[in-house]
Amino acid sequence: MVGLDLVEISRIQAVTEKYGIRFLQRVYTSQELEYCFKESKRIYPELSARFAAKEAVVKSLGTGMRGVTWKDVEVVRNALGKPGIVLHERAKGIADQLGIKQIHISLSHTESVAAAVALIEYNLYNIAEDGELESIEDDTETDETALHIRGLQ
Repeated sequence: MVGLDLVEISRIQAVTEKYGIRFLQRVYTSQELEYCFKESKRIYPELSARFAAKEAVVKSLGTGMRGVTWKDVEVVRNALGKPGIVLHERAKGIADQLGIKQIHISLSHTESVAAAVALIEYNLYNIAEDGELESIEDDTETDETALHIRGLQ
C-alpha cells in the first residue's frame, strides 16, 4: 500500500504561530521537535514534511487518523540522515495486525509545499490456526491471493 500527502508550509507555520507549543506537543514527538528546532535551519519546511509523513503513513495503513494519534507515527533519521518511520501505540498495533514488515518514507519540500510518500512492505507469512507461522513467500500463490489471505482485498 502507498500513501501520499502534500502540506502547504504556510499552513503549518500559521497553526504553529497561532497555537504554539500546544499544537507542537500534540502533533510531534520530542525527538521530532528537537530535530526541527535544533538541528535544522528550516523549521517550518521540516515540521511540514513530518506532518505530511504522518498523514501519508496513516493513509497507507488504510485508517486515516481514525484510531491513531499524531504521535503514534514518528519520523526518525538514521546516521546518514535518511528518514524512517517508527510506529507507537495504536498505529503499531494496526501494523502488527496487518503483518507490516517495514514502512519506507520519502520526504521533500519546495519553498511552499512539503510532500511525503509512504510505502508499506508486508511480511510474507500467515498465522496458521495452531498459531504457527506459515510462509507464503515460496508458494506459487499470486499477489492477489496473498492480499486476500491478509484481508486486504
